[in-house]
Amino acid sequence: MGAAGTDAGTARPVSYPLRVAILAYDSLVTDPGEELAPLIAERRPCLTPFPVEFARLAPELNHGPVLTVVGVGEGDPVAGSLLVLTPGTSVETATRCLWRRVTQQIGSAKLPLGADRHRVRMIGGLAGLDVTLYWQAEANYPRPEAAGLARRAIESATGEAGRTRQDGISYLAQVVAAGIRTRLTEGYVAALLAATHTTSLEAAWAAVRQGEPASVASPPAG
Repeated sequence: MGAAGTDAGTARPVSYPLRVAILAYDSLVTDPGEELAPLIAERRPCLTPFPVEFARLAPELNHGPVLTVVGVGEGDPVAGSLLVLTPGTSVETATRCLWRRVTQQIGSAKLPLGADRHRVRMIGGLAGLDVTLYWQAEANYPRPEAAGLARRAIESATGEAGRTRQDGISYLAQVVAAGIRTRLTEGYVAALLAATHTTSLEAAWAAVRQGEPASVASPPAG
């Protein structure tokens, strides 16, 4: 993997105030969620110190494609955002809020345990900050390509996840709106629009939700 950070789940507690940030490189940029949003004191543009690509199918999005850290040569750094948190925000608080946001459990007061906790990674000294956290889940969709991503996004939008806008198409729209581009983004968007006979991602989502065979074509298998 192209990970640049260590495991935040193994970090030892500290007793002095830290400047803590979250490195957002996906839908988190435009939608940090109601727990994280009030903690954000500043936003700074930041190129990720690791390559990123649509290489994960997320259960939280009905297995729609999402961005994750990939190995060197499998993607490129992308233009993300450092969400600098208010002074005094602890690493533990930031870890919990980030985990609940990514796993769609905001407001549950649940705590990250086991493998999920270890997916919150830590970088020290990035952009002069003491601790920067980011989410790194398994890249479980090897060798992604545009047609396959489009098919997976359409499938994810047909169920309950699509109704609540927690699907692959809605996620892609947020990523594009945030100005994040990977090697596959342009082709992925084009394949999705072609498959749904639409001209915008919003229209593509609406066409899929209508469930009309005349409105949605099946993209090539992949």
